[in-house]
Amino acid sequence: MREVVDDHIPVSDGEQPQGVYNSHVIEDHDTVTIETRRGFELTGSNNHRIRLPDGSWKRLDNFELGDEIEISGGNEVWSTDLVPIEWTNPESVTLDDVAEEAGVSVWTVMRYRKTGRAEKAEEIESAQRGTTVNHTSRTAR
Repeated sequence: MREVVDDHIPVSDGEQPQGVYNSHVIEDHDTVTIETRRGFELTGSNNHRIRLPDGSWKRLDNFELGDEIEISGGNEVWSTDLVPIEWTNPESVTLDDVAEEAGVSVWTVMRYRKTGRAEKAEEIESAQRGTTVNHTSRTAR
C-alpha cells in the first residue's frame, strides 16, 4: 500500500480534484481487492471505506458479490506520465481473401459462414484463421 499512498497523487471527490492531505500505512495490515463487472480494480486496507451510489459509505471488508459502488468519470484527473503500450493493428481478412485462399467463391464462403457446411470447409476455416491446410499430411481411412 505504501506505493499507493506515499505519492499523494491528486484524487477526485466526484466533483473536483482534491489533494491527499494525510495518509497512514499500517505495516502487514490486511488489504482487500475488489473488481467491478467492468474490470475496474480497487485495493485498500480492509477498513477503508468506499462510497455507495446512495452516498453512504461501506468498509471494503464488508462488501459482498453484487454490491454496487459509486465510480465517477475521473473529473479531469489525468496521469502526467505516458504509459507505453505494445499493440499491433490486426490484419484484416476480407471475404474475397478467404475465398481466394480456400479456392472457392465468395458465395461459398458466405454460405459456409451461415450453414457451417461446404465441400472445402477445412480450407475456408484455415483461410479465415490465416493458416494453410497441408493436404499431403492427411491419412486415408
